[in-house]
Amino acid sequence: MARGMKSIKKRIYLMGAGLLVLLIILILGIDLIWQHIESGPVIQLPTVKIRKTFQMITERELPKKADGLCAFLEGGRDKAMFIGFETDPEGIAYIIETFGGPPVESRIINADFLKILKESQYSEFPIVSLWEDKLGAHIFDMKSIESAHILEYPVGRVTTLGYKILIDDEQNNVYMFVYSR
Repeated sequence: MARGMKSIKKRIYLMGAGLLVLLIILILGIDLIWQHIESGPVIQLPTVKIRKTFQMITERELPKKADGLCAFLEGGRDKAMFIGFETDPEGIAYIIETFGGPPVESRIINADFLKILKESQYSEFPIVSLWEDKLGAHIFDMKSIESAHILEYPVGRVTTLGYKILIDDEQNNVYMFVYSR
């Protein structure tokens, strides 16, 4: 009889472990579905919609001169947008004034560090690489940058807007990843 009880206990433990594994799989599946619902599709925006969409997300304007505007937009409950464009020194000053200053983190990337980044296939915007592959369009090329600085402001407890801006000092190209939550 004792042997039969051990067998029953073993089956109960195995069933409990199986149910636990099934519950974990179910929770992970629901989380993946929820993430898909939240993020929404990624599209390449038509040039005529970029400025208005940028203003809607950030409540700020792009510089007057923004040649070659190109952007991706991820919709859903949370919005994310990646923009690339070329501007002039006045446009660079506008970006720094509008998006810089405390508490924004600012850092300079020198040529030596850029060389290491390029060799490692590092991207300042990893999600953008996925979007570029998905859409078959390319905006950002780390290999073309020789000197740059970055402004970064993550979403916080109080703020709902975050951004990371890379300014190519040599070519006056600006790459902006902005997101709201």
